Amino acid sequence: TLRRCEDAAALLASTLARAPVVRPSGALPTKPLQPLSSLRTRQVALGGPAGPQGALAPARALSVIAVRGLERVLCSEFALLRATLLGSPGAKEEAARHHLPAFIARAWPLLSSTETLACEALGTLCNLVAHSDEAKLSLLNEGGRAGAGSRASLVASICAMAVDGSAAPSVRALCWAIARSLASHADGRAALQRLSFAQAAVRALHSALRAEADDAALTGSLECLANWTFAPDGVASLLRTPSTIVASLEDILEGATHSNGRSLLLTRLLAGPSGKAARRHEVAAVAALVLRNIAQHPEGRAHVLSSERALPVLLAALSAPDPTARLAANASAALWGLLHKSAKAKAVMKSGPLVQALADAEGALRALAGDAAVVGRGGPGSVRERERRPYLDEALRNLSMTRAAILR
Repeated sequence: TLRRCEDAAALLASTLARAPVVRPSGALPTKPLQPLSSLRTRQVALGGPAGPQGALAPARALSVIAVRGLERVLCSEFALLRATLLGSPGAKEEAARHHLPAFIARAWPLLSSTETLACEALGTLCNLVAHSDEAKLSLLNEGGRAGAGSRASLVASICAMAVDGSAAPSVRALCWAIARSLASHADGRAALQRLSFAQAAVRALHSALRAEADDAALTGSLECLANWTFAPDGVASLLRTPSTIVASLEDILEGATHSNGRSLLLTRLLAGPSGKAARRHEVAAVAALVLRNIAQHPEGRAHVLSSERALPVLLAALSAPDPTARLAANASAALWGLLHKSAKAKAVMKSGPLVQALADAEGALRALAGDAAVVGRGGPGSVRERERRPYLDEALRNLSMTRAAILR
């Protein structure tokens, strides 16, 4: 399948090099890659000779038909390759051994020239690197087989496209997904750090909360930062430079639990295109997870506690009507991470309003857990309760430990 992808890409490049500049209707160029208006540039980028630039008008119709047909063939081969890689460690190993990232790096000028081809190539890379350290290393290292500079330019172009607001949202979402996978690997974080990508993700998150709705940047940057902060070195790298990460996370939690003033605008933004409250709580659960990860790091804990909003917004998140209870589980884990090794946080929490808020939240969660225990078997309701129960139990364990730490 990979060989057929390579053949289709080479044939498409050759057709474009020998015909007028044609593109299927509706195709959108993606940025910030180098302009590909020159047919000679496209062909040379794939290692072939440049064709004649001139063509007669009658040839244009045939060229359009040929290009559309070849792009459909290439997309079909990528779809088959992508499906083969999904959840198959053996296929990932085989694709890495046959240098799939090197092929995409070589063909990147062609593949990035339209939204459709870019999505197919990036989606294939997403499936390749997901849950596979070997595949991540193949993307980081095997790209060097594509030729001088290809190793750096492919990952760098993907990262640059993720934060470029002018690129197609579908393309940017896939770029964020690849970056998120790389952020879970030590070598991937090192490569992204050389590109200052963590700081770029923080800026993208900050802008997404303050500008026009940008769902790709909001969810992509937040999920990337969640993977980034699971590792202590990831948290440390974020804290080495001025960052708005904690303020942005607090804004998300506030927007998910309040509905007045400025928070009303955040509430609408977090709901995304669907406008559903469940989407708002889903985003807030990831934000609470990032806060939890930061709170596990000594410097990160001090950074979070320097904000007066941190504890109140986490306490408010415990009572949010999240049907999955993931928000409560992650917010309670963040509270425990902040309190169990901080005398300052314990002293702040002993104030009357915060203690009462903690008690109220714990009581509400215990009531939900009791309801889950008496739901009858069978039916969609009991399925939802069984899915929610582990998160409720986790939240109650965390709150029990938090209450015990305050009373010490």
